[in-house]
Amino acid sequence: EIYTLSLHDALPISTADHKVILFGCIEQRFWDRWAAAAGRDDLVGRQHAGADSAVEWGNIDERVLVAEVIRTKTQTQWVPLAAEHGFALSPAHQSVAEVVGDPHIRTRNVFVEDRHPVAGPVSYLGSAAIVDSQPYRVGRHAPAPGEHTGEILAELGIAKEDISRLVATRSVADERGDLC
Repeated sequence: EIYTLSLHDALPISTADHKVILFGCIEQRFWDRWAAAAGRDDLVGRQHAGADSAVEWGNIDERVLVAEVIRTKTQTQWVPLAAEHGFALSPAHQSVAEVVGDPHIRTRNVFVEDRHPVAGPVSYLGSAAIVDSQPYRVGRHAPAPGEHTGEILAELGIAKEDISRLVATRSVADERGDLC
């Protein structure tokens, strides 16, 4: 299982390769899985003084300890460990290219490639809701300039002859996309 984190839930920490991960092991079960996967059995079961079942981020010693352990591996080492052992950690991408290239993002079809009839190849944002065995499909391409001008003006109650006059006087774009 892969966990997606927000900055609200996670502590950003630099890895051995100077990339950033979001560390969100605030529940004891995630903390223990992380500690075991990191080879730090001495940290399994550790709780901050006065903690209720969560590891508290308020203590600077805890933050330093986590940062020291995280710096022992690269981002590309931590991410598969998190997926394999089920603890809350994810890359904090620093560019759009990194987001697009992320295997998890690609698997979830966040970006969908398609072909627009006029513009050619385009990328769309996929659906936020993922349904098993139902890949995101583009239902309708983005309209070309003027593609629906006549339909929209007619829906607004403009008479057909007035629409023709607007097109003839180049006041609106027509279905060819020409700015009229």
